[in-house]
Amino acid sequence: MKRILLIGLLLVGMSAGSTTTSAINPKKRVVCIGNSITYGVLLKNREDAYPFVLQRLLGDGYEVVNIGKPGAQLMGNPYIKPHTDEHHRLVGSNPDVIIVKLGTNDSRNDAKRTKKELEVAFYRDYCQLIDSLKTLTPTIFVCVPIYPYGEKWTARNRTLRKIIRPVIKRVAKEKGISVIDLYKAIKPKDSLYKPDGIHPTEEGHKAMAVCVYHAIMKK
Repeated sequence: MKRILLIGLLLVGMSAGSTTTSAINPKKRVVCIGNSITYGVLLKNREDAYPFVLQRLLGDGYEVVNIGKPGAQLMGNPYIKPHTDEHHRLVGSNPDVIIVKLGTNDSRNDAKRTKKELEVAFYRDYCQLIDSLKTLTPTIFVCVPIYPYGEKWTARNRTLRKIIRPVIKRVAKEKGISVIDLYKAIKPKDSLYKPDGIHPTEEGHKAMAVCVYHAIMKK
């Protein structure tokens, strides 16, 4: 009987110790928001999308949450609209770090704005997004979208290069947050892109994850 009681006390002690250690050293939660690229569209296995690869790179001390939404744009952003599932998931995730990768779909310029109108609208909405995210965590990384690969995307590439990329960098500087320039880091080549020229291959996602990983480690 005494032996059983002793074993029971030891187990309780071990459990309490484990809980205390977990409370002292909780996992850092990294939340990735973005469009279909973040979500993992066109991959055979969605576990190969960059947020999941990032999880494997960061290891057990982190928890990476993928809240990518196919079709998402920075303008008209679902992550700051209280009634959306993405907003509820983002707020409920209690993030320590947020990775933003938006702008690819905005380069379509669906509203047919002039260059100046697009620049003003994108800047306004990006500032609004960052201000909203800062209520959740001060540690935010904004990604410049990857290169649209192929001649058919010449116009979108020009919009990304001349409007989207400069605005993202401007907002980051004004808001005091970090930039991950995937446009510059991910080279336009066949091995990194699916045939549509927009979505990365598994290798492309790995390259993105490595860039994000190094940015987090340097912070």
